[in-house]
Amino acid sequence: MSSEIPLKSDTKQTNLKAQKEAQKIKEMHDAQLRLAAAARERQKEKQAKLMAELENGAGKDDAHAVSREMLEKLIKECAPGETFDEDVKTALLNLADDFVEEVAIQSHKLAKLRNADVIDAKDVALHLEREWDIAVPGTSGEELRPYKRLQKPGTQTQREAKVRKAMARAVEAKILQEKERRREERRMAKLQRQAQGAGQKDEESDSESSSGSDE
Repeated sequence: MSSEIPLKSDTKQTNLKAQKEAQKIKEMHDAQLRLAAAARERQKEKQAKLMAELENGAGKDDAHAVSREMLEKLIKECAPGETFDEDVKTALLNLADDFVEEVAIQSHKLAKLRNADVIDAKDVALHLEREWDIAVPGTSGEELRPYKRLQKPGTQTQREAKVRKAMARAVEAKILQEKERRREERRMAKLQRQAQGAGQKDEESDSESSSGSDE
């Protein structure tokens, strides 16, 4: 009988220790859940704030996905020595806005498919690879890997610069063609108004002459 008493006390202590450990694990798990929920709320608040800023700045001229300063740097880097009309720059900014909006919408759909509340880099990379054939370096695995830019041969760099210049000239030519079309439409409308005004004057003179003859 005397040997059973310490066994029962040891069992009780073991059970108490196990309960404390379980309680501690449960508290840690609850704390992690609270931290994750708080992080999601902060992310949602940031996204809502960003969307509100974009909506408030939608009417402003500089409310673009790419700022005009960044566009100027890209132009100097891709087409050194070339000058672009302001309409061409505006068209490029609008193209960048459309591209960013389309990528954001499709990436959001991919995030929803995996039941995620936040768009991840792999969502964007997957859409760019599938729809635009753009492989983002460092996104083939679960984690992003550092990317080292490869040195391109001089001939390849020159060819890419020529392609960029040709694309810029094509955009500029299209905009100039549109401006010329609008200018021609305004000229034709002016001629029509002048013709209508001359016709009305002729009618008034004819009516005045007929009334004078009647008298």
